[in-house]
Amino acid sequence: MTQLQQYQLWIGLGIALLIITFLIVVFFVFPNLSRDRLRILKILVPYGAGAAGALITGEAVISYTQTLAGAQFAISGTAGVALFILTYLKNPVDLGPEPIPDGFNANIPENSTFRDTVDTFAGSRKSVAEYQGFTGQELSAPLRSQEISAKTMIDAMINLRLMTVQPDAIRRYDVSRGDSVYRLRVQ
Repeated sequence: MTQLQQYQLWIGLGIALLIITFLIVVFFVFPNLSRDRLRILKILVPYGAGAAGALITGEAVISYTQTLAGAQFAISGTAGVALFILTYLKNPVDLGPEPIPDGFNANIPENSTFRDTVDTFAGSRKSVAEYQGFTGQELSAPLRSQEISAKTMIDAMINLRLMTVQPDAIRRYDVSRGDSVYRLRVQ
């Protein structure tokens, strides 16, 4: 083994050791990585494997073939390139589909009243609504026909007072949920 090959071997082993140490630290320090960090790791791990493979093995050639859905795929190259490609393709980091954000969306139809809309919202969660301190006029206040979007259904119920045809037709109120009852209480 020449002096240059010895240097390549030690540098390759050093890179491999750094990548393994980095992955161990990431595993224990950050047990729940964000999707962005997982994408970065999906590139870093193959890069480290390719760099270490190129420096440790030098000019070795690797060939890999696989049959998928009746078609045969082949990968070949020097050790570093082949290790990069194989590690990237076989990397167990599966990000899956983008998660659906939490939230509540509804479309308020024409001629809907405050009470009808709240009852419909509560019913969609197999719950009922209890009104405390509201007048009959407030409960029958008509709402504008429009779409409402909020972080939670309670936030949507609170925002309904701002959607009345007549501004300020409903006084401010709080909404809480206990068991299967949404309680709307005038402040």
